[in-house]
Amino acid sequence: MKNEFRKTLSDISHPKLLPRKKRFFWGVIIGPPFSFLLLHLYYRMPVMPSVLISLLFGAAFIGLFIWEICAEKKYADLKNRIESGVYYEQEQWLESYRQYRAAHDFRPVKANSLKADLNRHYLRPAGIVMISFAMCMLLPAVFWRTGIAELNGFLAVGGLIFLVWGLVILLRTPVRKFLRSCGDELPHIERSYLNGKTLKYKQNVINIGGNYTVMLDASGITAADNRRITAVTRGVRRTRHFINQMYAGSELEYRISIQYQDADGRPCTRSLRLNEFQAEMAYEALAVFRKPASYDEKTMHEIG
Repeated sequence: MKNEFRKTLSDISHPKLLPRKKRFFWGVIIGPPFSFLLLHLYYRMPVMPSVLISLLFGAAFIGLFIWEICAEKKYADLKNRIESGVYYEQEQWLESYRQYRAAHDFRPVKANSLKADLNRHYLRPAGIVMISFAMCMLLPAVFWRTGIAELNGFLAVGGLIFLVWGLVILLRTPVRKFLRSCGDELPHIERSYLNGKTLKYKQNVINIGGNYTVMLDASGITAADNRRITAVTRGVRRTRHFINQMYAGSELEYRISIQYQDADGRPCTRSLRLNEFQAEMAYEALAVFRKPASYDEKTMHEIG
């Protein structure tokens, strides 16, 4: 029932995108006459302003369709260049990559333990803010003698709520679960991690060590034995954004994907989002396992 409710809400906020011909028909052929009738008959606007506004709506829709068509051609060419490898061989791109790497190379691990470094990456400012609010309420509740029991009680209860809330945010991380899952391999993973090299993009981190590659993001932490890695792919995903059936631009997302076998020999895949040049750096660092680049697309349609 809960999953069905979520699916219903998702379908309402992200309805199905109509084919381009139908969108053109409704936006350019039907839209302007309908807007004219609405403005002139319902809102009692004079004829000429109604005509001009309706024509402007139609021109705007035509402009959005031209933008969409041009974008499709542009990204179709990008897809071909990425999948063929030509994109990564362009001199301009290579120069930009060299400049980025010179300024943002891999970083060593500064913590003295695996647990400490993982906890540092999962430290959430929101948790610290909640605990700060808690202290601002608990301290007056204890030391401020207002003479009003209700006020001190309100401050104490509110402070405890914020304190628990902040602790939940800070402590609800996948670190403890990951450390338990490592079992007897934990000392080896920790040694590899502490001597490895790290890249960080927002809250996403990849650590490439001599024996293990560790990746972590909001979904969890994965440690892949380098001896069991079978393929490494750099991927590019284009997300097409539509609002009310009209094209609203595209966003490119760069990822590094690692295929490996777990301790039981089962095939696994772990993908991590990085920026464009970080994905290339991780790809080169795992050069033995490199595979051609991939490109895919997804569509996000929202009601605005």
